[in-house]
Amino acid sequence: MAGEDAFASPQGNLDDLDEEHRNSFIKALLRILHTEVAELTYSEILDGIPTSASYFDFYYQQEGHPAISHTELCPDVLDRTRQLRDQINPRTLHFSSSCKEIEAELGYVTPNPPLPILASADNRWRWDAWEAFSRFHTFRDRYEQRIKPTTTTKPRKDCPSVTDWPEIADQLFLINAMYDRQAGKPVNENEVMAAKERLCQITPSSPVWNDDRPQQEPGPVGGRKEACGTGGGNSQEEA
Repeated sequence: MAGEDAFASPQGNLDDLDEEHRNSFIKALLRILHTEVAELTYSEILDGIPTSASYFDFYYQQEGHPAISHTELCPDVLDRTRQLRDQINPRTLHFSSSCKEIEAELGYVTPNPPLPILASADNRWRWDAWEAFSRFHTFRDRYEQRIKPTTTTKPRKDCPSVTDWPEIADQLFLINAMYDRQAGKPVNENEVMAAKERLCQITPSSPVWNDDRPQQEPGPVGGRKEACGTGGGNSQEEA
């Protein structure tokens, strides 16, 4: 193993940059320091204790912790923080260049491309939507339905969820409407037309894309068809 001095991090300042890059860096740094989150963060450092809101963002409540009752900053702390910020001269700051030294020491290795993505136990989260949601918490935003903690059984692949694919509900409605009509029962024709119109808007990723077109009510012959899966969280479209 090389000695400790092998990866020594020389210090550099902004004067090492050309004027254009130096001005861009200073402008970006000052913009960050003027943001609300930066002001609050440095104010809490000066205050010596986080506010209760910041504390609960990172820690579970601990009985008797002083931050629990510290709901706001101490008086004048925010003003002191802004005063110190305005006194900063970015050109006096020094930055470590250790990353460049490590690259020079080890050499740059071109990473292998991630494609093609092959299905295996090691990269299941890349191709199995259920695993991505329930185990690895990827491909998720605030509009996507979370896997409930009580949900432990992976739904069958041959049983798409009506929650994930609303067009399945339209397809089932048309199937049942066809059987009701054959049995002489009343059928709401307006709802039939609305369901057909919605089915005309599906895309090839839909599980009912290859089924009969809605102009001829789809479905197997004989008996009413019921939804086999109505629970949320099983997205059949591959991530």
